[in-house]
Amino acid sequence: MAKNFDYILLLAKEVPGFKRLYEYCDMAETLQATYPEASANSSRKALEWLVKNMLKMKNVQIDERETLNDLLHKPETYAFINHDVNLDDDIRLVHKIGNSASHDGGVTGTGQ
Repeated sequence: MAKNFDYILLLAKEVPGFKRLYEYCDMAETLQATYPEASANSSRKALEWLVKNMLKMKNVQIDERETLNDLLHKPETYAFINHDVNLDDDIRLVHKIGNSASHDGGVTGTGQ
């Protein structure tokens, strides 16, 4: 049965770096019902992968100590979001829930 992120695996055949993104997305999808904390953590990792790679494509220097929060507040990230309030809200939600799952061991804001 096809999964939502299988297309990323197809991209990984051409661009091997996408394999890591696929792994994060697949894990998030697979674990969503049974292990929501692990799913949220994988979603956050996928978001971080996407933001870092978008910034690399823009030739932005990223210090290895910068957090996802730091990366999300870079002008280049704001420019990429381009005033899309819905996208910005979605990114912030994944960040918040992923952080909660990673640091607090729980998922907040999901009605659970």
